Amino acid sequence: MAEMEDPTGAQPPPIVLEYPLEAGVFMIECSDSSLYRAKLSTVWNAMYEHGEDGESMYRIGEHVIHPGQGVCTVVGFQDAPSPMIVLEARSGRAKTRLLYPAAQQDRLHPCVSRAEAERLIEHYGTMECDGFHERNSSLEEAYFKRQIKSGAPETMRVAKTMRTRIRDAKARNKKPSSYYSRILKEADRRVIEELAVALGTSEEDARARIEAAAWGFSDN
Repeated sequence: MAEMEDPTGAQPPPIVLEYPLEAGVFMIECSDSSLYRAKLSTVWNAMYEHGEDGESMYRIGEHVIHPGQGVCTVVGFQDAPSPMIVLEARSGRAKTRLLYPAAQQDRLHPCVSRAEAERLIEHYGTMECDGFHERNSSLEEAYFKRQIKSGAPETMRVAKTMRTRIRDAKARNKKPSSYYSRILKEADRRVIEELAVALGTSEEDARARIEAAAWGFSDN
């Protein structure tokens, strides 16, 4: 297959394996606009899709939940040296492109729909917290890290659980476990990103809607 010419003349960004990431995930840093438009070594945006059965579960333009990165957009496909799904993750204004093995696409999750996002916000106040407890805080933290990899509603449940535990510890004049804030920050980021995408609004608006739906949501 012939390579697509890049009108900017920019060289394609290098593909590097970066840790700590999910196994087999390659990242292409695209902070500069010219690199953002640069071609990959094959035509990543060709309108074909690959998977173990010859067809991808996802389509170009679809938003998915990457277990390590959170919300990503499917922007293309690559067939060499092995079938890859090209994903784009955003952190602030910076964009990062990732090559995700098509053979592992079942580890990606679709974002919630607009209707599902509306229901989650509506019922946030009555959502039950996660009751998992473990005497070893490291094991407990590892459990909640696994939970948030699947996206909403678990990201929302974990965020609410951490907020509740922090509030309850302070009410007893005890110092909250240090991992509560770490998990809360990541769960909060992921759920806000996903709901913003599902609702077609900004992250600020998505956060404001959740805060309005649940008294004390923004209080640590």
